[in-house]
Amino acid sequence: MYGSSLKKLFVGATYLQHAVEKLRALFEGASKVEFVVGSADRIPYPDDEFEVVVINSVLLALPSRRDIESSLAELVRVCRPGGTVFVGELPFRSELGRGIWVHQARKLWEFGVGTWLRNAYHLYLRPALRREPLLLYPARNLHVPEEEFEVMCRRLGVGVECRRHQELRRASTTRNDYVLKLKGKRGAVSSSQ
Repeated sequence: MYGSSLKKLFVGATYLQHAVEKLRALFEGASKVEFVVGSADRIPYPDDEFEVVVINSVLLALPSRRDIESSLAELVRVCRPGGTVFVGELPFRSELGRGIWVHQARKLWEFGVGTWLRNAYHLYLRPALRREPLLLYPARNLHVPEEEFEVMCRRLGVGVECRRHQELRRASTTRNDYVLKLKGKRGAVSSSQ
């Protein structure tokens, strides 16, 4: 999860303290860069702090639609009126309905062989060799149909624009990206609904 404000150029948040420490070391000496411990539903910043808020490949890992809506409310809370919230890679239909192998074949088709192999290495092989945590697919994956996501956004009083997520080679067959536009005043709904 990332945010930008007028005071800070870039803020990154993750719920893992060791990841924050690693990122701080990696960006040591960089001006206007900050990393903090936080989560999608508990961002350690005041209301209206950021002009742009980006969350990518996070909401799909949450356990329920209620958690997604709670996290959306938190993202909107820290984004200033008139700002933008970008939600990336949220499945709009089940990715695992036909099994993990069909899902991986679809990803191979969308990414291409080279990128798929790099992803497999970085997500599974390298962490296993280093005895780091692995990202594993849940027994069933959470997905939110586009219309349902738009209803969530309307309940929060924000307009939403849906875009098909672009993988390296072609459009995703299962995931959308969303751009949420906040009006100039809290509670005002964008006309793009």
